Amino acid sequence: MTASARAIPTCVLVVDDEPTVHELLRRALRANGFMSVHARTTADAIAVAQQQDLQAVVLDLGLGTADTGLNFLVWLRVQPWYVDLPVVILTGRASVGKDEQDLIRRHRAHVLHKPQPMEAMMALLSDLVDARA
Repeated sequence: MTASARAIPTCVLVVDDEPTVHELLRRALRANGFMSVHARTTADAIAVAQQQDLQAVVLDLGLGTADTGLNFLVWLRVQPWYVDLPVVILTGRASVGKDEQDLIRRHRAHVLHKPQPMEAMMALLSDLVDARA
């Protein structure tokens, strides 16, 4: 099923502390048939996730000096209603440490490095959402 064929738009939470990334992803998601909600910190992401019915998350690893997207990923996976939620991690880091890679793998998230072609990210997100439906 394509994003444009979905009866109800899929709600994607974008967690990133950069306003330009939020805007870019909002436009790309909308153009691909997704709705989006946004958060800039782990605390904001948790609040949004508790109020919205999410079908996927796009998550930045670095959310500021002391905040990391992995904190949100761990929180997400202990919530019974989000245990299988598709998560795509976008990172600007050239490499991800072994401990982080292990955590990401254990919590079943997919990593893409910035700058990633938007078409590739949208295709991955669509595939993950469709596989869950």
